[in-house]
Amino acid sequence: MNEYKIKQTTFIKNTVKAFGQSAKVMGIKGIYAQGKYEANNNLALFLDNKTDTLYRVPMNIIKECA
Repeated sequence: MNEYKIKQTTFIKNTVKAFGQSAKVMGIKGIYAQGKYEANNNLALFLDNKTDTLYRVPMNIIKECA
């Protein structure tokens, strides 16, 4: 997951928490959301619940959780 890690900002983390949906990426549970840039490039912002780390991952590796 280190190749997907991006700069951490409190604003982005809070936005993902507020508007995100629960998901699982490579066995890691978290929350994901898309901004304009991510939607245009088929990416998503993923916030790991356990470590509170922010990643930008491809949409095809995200599995939504109910």
